[in-house]
Amino acid sequence: MKITTTYLLALSAPSVIAWPSVWPYEKRATALPSEWKPGVPWQIVIHAPIDIRTTVIPTQAQVWDVDYFHSLAHPEIIPAIRNPAPDVDNVVLCYVNIGAIEQYEADYSSFPKDAIGNSYEDYPEAEIGCDGIDADNIDGYDWDEPGVDKTGWHLTEADLITYVTTLADYAHSLNTLRGVPLMFGQKNANHLADRLIHIVDFAVLEDCQGLNGRLPGVHEAYCHDFQDFVTGEVRSDGKKLPVFEIEYPGSTENGSTNLTKSDWEYYCNRDKVEVGNVDFSQVIKHESEQIDGWVQYCSESEKMGKFWTVTLPIG
Repeated sequence: MKITTTYLLALSAPSVIAWPSVWPYEKRATALPSEWKPGVPWQIVIHAPIDIRTTVIPTQAQVWDVDYFHSLAHPEIIPAIRNPAPDVDNVVLCYVNIGAIEQYEADYSSFPKDAIGNSYEDYPEAEIGCDGIDADNIDGYDWDEPGVDKTGWHLTEADLITYVTTLADYAHSLNTLRGVPLMFGQKNANHLADRLIHIVDFAVLEDCQGLNGRLPGVHEAYCHDFQDFVTGEVRSDGKKLPVFEIEYPGSTENGSTNLTKSDWEYYCNRDKVEVGNVDFSQVIKHESEQIDGWVQYCSESEKMGKFWTVTLPIG
């Protein structure tokens, strides 16, 4: 997802961040559902609040990633998508921009000026959650050139590792109403995957398969950097972490829902071992500035697996 203007944050303690409170769900559970594992079907809707007045589709999605601030403004959304039926218990991730601030968000004015670094534009964004946090822009300091600080604060990779570790530890110190620690996810930042795998609880990746010939040399494939997440082989506890993959094919730009055969072959029909996304939870979304309600799952052809989650008007 791309945003118009975003400002990078200086690394700060969790107390500076407006951390999400635990939602008062009517139903309590003592653990995450058994479906929380690599390969679980999911949907992500960030651009607008989900409209729960009708049946929320796709019903097969067992993990939902929604915007935290939309959920604050519409507190009925999270309980509805978590428990849409008596026998359904979905996991809800809420998006928050951990590494940057956005001028249109409700908490913009709460950040002191000396905590705001340089501005940048058109960077993919992602969001936060209630069972877990989809933490976007954790690598904001070097987002387009690893190792080169873009914030104006002369940050280092070691600073970033400390920052993410502090945030994850803080999240894990909070119990959700399930009675389990609040989860913390890694967003992109593939050059940090081998270290953060021991710290985070899941990962959300954008365009990890590359761009199917678009902008050669600008964005390279990196799915394989996260293959160890789903196997659990390098973690001391053996835990297998879900990896949520979002692809934005060129044929879905400008609101198109017509995935081309070429893009379907590239994103859906290649060997997963070769691509490095075995057991990833994959969705196809619009190539646009918004992560809206449209989603397509890789199915038998480019014409199948399409759904539209209805959202509320903005403004």
